[in-house]
Amino acid sequence: MILISLIAWMRILMRKRRKRIDNQQKKQYLLLHSLKEVIVRQSVDHTGQSELQDSNIEKILALLFNHCESEEEGVRNVVAECLGKISLIEPKKLVPALEVRTSSPAANTRATVAIAIKYSIVERPEKIDEIMYSKISTFLMLIKDSDRHVRRAAVLALSTAAHNKPNLIKGLLPEILPLLYDQTVIKQELIRTVDLGPFKHVVDDGLELRKAAFECVDTLLDSCLDQVNPSSFIVPFLLSGLGDHYDVKMPCHLILSKLADKCPSAVLAVLDSIVEPIEKTISHKPKGDAVKQEVDRNEDMIRSALRAISSLSRISGSDYSIRFKNLMNKITATPALAEKYNSVRGE
Repeated sequence: MILISLIAWMRILMRKRRKRIDNQQKKQYLLLHSLKEVIVRQSVDHTGQSELQDSNIEKILALLFNHCESEEEGVRNVVAECLGKISLIEPKKLVPALEVRTSSPAANTRATVAIAIKYSIVERPEKIDEIMYSKISTFLMLIKDSDRHVRRAAVLALSTAAHNKPNLIKGLLPEILPLLYDQTVIKQELIRTVDLGPFKHVVDDGLELRKAAFECVDTLLDSCLDQVNPSSFIVPFLLSGLGDHYDVKMPCHLILSKLADKCPSAVLAVLDSIVEPIEKTISHKPKGDAVKQEVDRNEDMIRSALRAISSLSRISGSDYSIRFKNLMNKITATPALAEKYNSVRGE
C-alpha cells in the first residue's frame, strides 16, 4: 500500500511539473509534503519488509534532487527531510549520493544536503550509523562553506548529532569547535542597510547563524562537555554573545548558567568581564513608543539575564569580585529588578 502511494504521489508531482500553472509552487509543496509523510512512515517501519524497490527509489530520488535548488526554503526543507528519511531505509544508496552533492556548485543544494543529514540522525540505532561514522565529517565540514545558509545548515546538523548521537562527532570536535565558534562572531560583511525612504533599516544577515551556533554550543555542553575548553569559548565568544541581539543573548544566558554550574572556576576567572554586558541587559529600557511585543521581549530578556546572574551568585568566590558585588547591590537596591530576581530564583 505504501509503495502504491509513493508511486501515485510521484506521478502527480511529475505531471504538475509539466503543467505551467500559476499556483504550481504551492501545489508542488503540498504534494512533496504528502510524499514526505509516506516516506517518514516507511522509515520508522521496523518490520524489515521495505516496500521501496530500487526502480521506485531511483525515480523518487530524481524527483527530490531536482527540487534541491528550489528558491523556496519550505520546498527545500521538505525535500531534505524526505532524503534524510530515505537514507534511513537505503543508507548505502543515499549517503554516497548526498556526499557527492556536498561539492555542488549550487548553494541551495549543499544546504539541502546538510539538512538531509540532520534528519537522518535519530535517537534510535539505525543501519545508517555505521556508514555515518566515516562520512559525517564531509557533511559537517560544510560549516566552512562560503554561503551562510550552508554554514547554518551544517551547524543545525552538528547540533542534532550532538543531541541524538554524540559519539558520531566526539572525535571531530577538536577540529570543528573552532569553526563553530567562528560562526558566533558578528561579521560586518553580513550587515547591510536598506533605504526605505523616510528612514533606513539595518539588516543583520548573520543573526540566524549566530543564534544557531550558540544553541549548538548549548547542546554540546550537555552531551560533550569533556571535549569543550570553556576558557577559550567564554572569552571572546560568549562575551560577545552576551552583548549581541536579543535572539543571541537568550541562548547565551542559558550557556552562562550551565558553565557556572559545570565549570565554575573557568567562569570565576573572567567574572569581572562578564558583568558589563549582563548589567547593560538588565538595565535596558525599551523606547517610549515601543509596542507591547517589544516590551514583553525586553522583560523576557531581563528575566533571562537575572537567571544567569542567580547561577553566577552560587559560584563559590563570586562575592570576591568587586564588579559582581556592585551588580548584586544594584539589583537589591532597585525594587523592580529585586522583585524579578527573587521571582526567578524561586522558579
